[in-house]
Amino acid sequence: MLSTCTLLFVACTTHAAVASVRETDIFFSTYLEGSSGNKALQFFNPTCDAVDLSEYALYKTSNGGIEEWVDLGTDYEPYIQPGDYLVICFEEATLVCDVYSTFITHNGNDAYALYSYVKNEWLDAVGVLGTDPGEGWDVAGVASATSDHTLVRKQAFAGGNANWTASAGTNEEDSEWIVYPQDDWTSLECHTSLTACSTQNA
Repeated sequence: MLSTCTLLFVACTTHAAVASVRETDIFFSTYLEGSSGNKALQFFNPTCDAVDLSEYALYKTSNGGIEEWVDLGTDYEPYIQPGDYLVICFEEATLVCDVYSTFITHNGNDAYALYSYVKNEWLDAVGVLGTDPGEGWDVAGVASATSDHTLVRKQAFAGGNANWTASAGTNEEDSEWIVYPQDDWTSLECHTSLTACSTQNA
């Protein structure tokens, strides 16, 4: 589903000139831990091609427990188009989402990781699988930010980071994320990455 907000992107032909981009695969662009059943993950495709979601799995551990996973293409949607999004919400969410699922439920101390079958590697993470941080993980200097907050990937990043410690950072400057208050979901389908493929998406 294409965003209704206007997104300004660098075109494919200029990618070689952008040294800091990681726009080779889908990634988490928004993590939402809202009140009640409003829990969501947004995936963004920054590439110039449709992404076959059968090539990816989403892993989760709750409170540091046993790993669970779902195959994105089998259980949810077959593709994400270039510059497009997939928003997966908990089944009781009141948000407008692409998919509703019992798998997307978290309260701050539950970790997610995105895995590529084709590359045989982890692509992105929110939290650390198999680890219980207590109330939640700190992000950008905000204590327990994965609990009762919305995390939005900064526009300078157009790719995932499987190293959660580096991704979360220690302050606003070195974190890949911006921390917003709980129940702020204005970022859904509005990831304004300056290094994504499309020149404009309206």
